[in-house]
Amino acid sequence: MTPVLKPSLGLVVGYLYDIDGISPQEAVHAQLPRRFSLILNAYAWDEDGKNFDLDLLFDLLSYLLDWIGYDTLTVMTEESQTRTYPTVDELKTYYQQVPIEKGDPFTSLRAVRRGRVTCLIETEFYNRVGGPMPYHDQYVFAFYVSDYRPDELQMLIVRRCAELEIPISEIRQGGRVSAVLSGNSASAAASMAMNLFRSVSDVESGV
Repeated sequence: MTPVLKPSLGLVVGYLYDIDGISPQEAVHAQLPRRFSLILNAYAWDEDGKNFDLDLLFDLLSYLLDWIGYDTLTVMTEESQTRTYPTVDELKTYYQQVPIEKGDPFTSLRAVRRGRVTCLIETEFYNRVGGPMPYHDQYVFAFYVSDYRPDELQMLIVRRCAELEIPISEIRQGGRVSAVLSGNSASAAASMAMNLFRSVSDVESGV
């Protein structure tokens, strides 16, 4: 896959008011109320379409999921296929073989440890719809977990980006660290967001 021209990373700790008012129903059911987001820059100037920095994404996934804890990973692909992997490295191997025209990241990833979901990651495709800053035109990876220390998370991200020589474009503190939504509210909100992304995708594909 073609890497972005100038990789950089943004971090949002918590939920941003008026933007991140959505908790997926699965996160609510798994009791994962805390959120943080990684913002991976995308670009629209390549003739092959928007893409993402595969090496950076999977390095950070491995780093953060080792911190959170897991023994299996299940991903939902853009083709609504479910795939299960024992490690991030094996998941990365699969994406290294994906054709460029199908090169977008997974739509969701579920990390499980001893039968319990420890983390849900949802890809928010702002690269398709524009959207508000700081997410505008970017790939956003929203992590839902049971708990974390914001200062520890920020330290981990800063340290890893320094090791990789990846600039951090922004670190933004959300107004809320956690969100509590009823199952029905979360389901409705998640459906609205996914319908937005799907409708744009349908237009682009000529459906």
